[in-house]
Amino acid sequence: MRIAMIATGGTIGSKVKQDGWISPDTEAPYEVLRLFQMKYPALAEKVEINSRMPYQILSENLEAEYLVKLLDEVGACIEAAEYGGIIVCHGTDTLQYTAAMLEYIYGKQPVPILLVSSNYPLEDARANGLDNFRYAVQRILDGYCGVGVVYRNADGNTYIHRGDRLMEHAVFEDDLHSVYEKYVGRYDRDGVWIAGALAYMTDLKAKDNLQIQTNHAYDYHILKKEYQASDPDIILKSEKLGTKKTQVLGYRSQSRILFFLRNMPNGIQHMNMEIPGLPETSLNAGIMKMTEEEFSVSFSVRSSVKSRKEEVMDRLSYLSEFLGGTVTFTGNYPAWEYKKDSKVRELVLDVYRDLYQKEPKIEAIHAGLECGILSEKIENLDCVSFGPDNFDIHTPKERLSIASTERVWKFILEFLKRAK
Repeated sequence: MRIAMIATGGTIGSKVKQDGWISPDTEAPYEVLRLFQMKYPALAEKVEINSRMPYQILSENLEAEYLVKLLDEVGACIEAAEYGGIIVCHGTDTLQYTAAMLEYIYGKQPVPILLVSSNYPLEDARANGLDNFRYAVQRILDGYCGVGVVYRNADGNTYIHRGDRLMEHAVFEDDLHSVYEKYVGRYDRDGVWIAGALAYMTDLKAKDNLQIQTNHAYDYHILKKEYQASDPDIILKSEKLGTKKTQVLGYRSQSRILFFLRNMPNGIQHMNMEIPGLPETSLNAGIMKMTEEEFSVSFSVRSSVKSRKEEVMDRLSYLSEFLGGTVTFTGNYPAWEYKKDSKVRELVLDVYRDLYQKEPKIEAIHAGLECGILSEKIENLDCVSFGPDNFDIHTPKERLSIASTERVWKFILEFLKRAK
């Protein structure tokens, strides 16, 4: 079996320099292979390991640009369709974050991805890196499915963690633990495999059989529950229509697009705290396009609070750039923030009461108006917006009430008289 080893640095890919500091070394990743072949020749004969090195850093220096490089490297190995497994050599400091990211993006594809690290440089007798690497190879040969982390703790057991269940290190402790101490399994001191509570989630045959038997029924049950009020008679039907040759997305592109769609902010993000029921900040994905070159989404971002809108824009930027994309902002519409104490609004109310002998209705809407542009240009501007009755706005049937326009004209004249 061919296995891809992706070396990214960390202690497992470092050496102790003459000054006593541990630093990544371009030769260190090959040391784990040499030691593996020398100490476990029978296991080594069963695999052909090809090494790749997208970057070499200590994992405490991990940034988004390195994660994108790693995503590309793992995706390339998957799309090559020549590897039975992938081993990522990584540092321990940020191992949890990288494992979770790989689980979220690549956790459902068939090629197993196992991360290994080391508590000490490999030349140190206390290092667990070689054991971690050895058992990662063994789990791949045994038919592991999904993303996992292989790590030997101080108790001598080498645990297999699900990629999205790994917890942060305890203070002053090298050991790694999973949430609620639930593991895929462990190798004891004698190398005997003991299945854990999550073993069924990573056994390829068991997982495939479980999915074949339950996927349709499970999805139908979920849909019935979600739509029990709005569409109680919903039916889920699947039908085999044969085969056809067509262009499809590669796994890297597909995974990134799905990750983006599942994690992009969309809809109402914040409600106004002063006006009940009024959205303050929202966005909606309007236009989605896919060509042979790119996938793009156009959003309309709106907020009555400038900082809130900038926060949403930052989230879109980070998510896109994290996945290797770009973001362009156009047609920025300034926020028009609600002013609790407004002399202009009070005068408008007084004029309306005197002219029409009834109580006016003040409403705030979640939309962009020119008042936002004026408020941005004029500091502490006090303004309101009003106008005649309009119907079917922004359609070919748009029309204006003449009688309402006359009333608004008289209203403006009276307002200007009192505003002197």
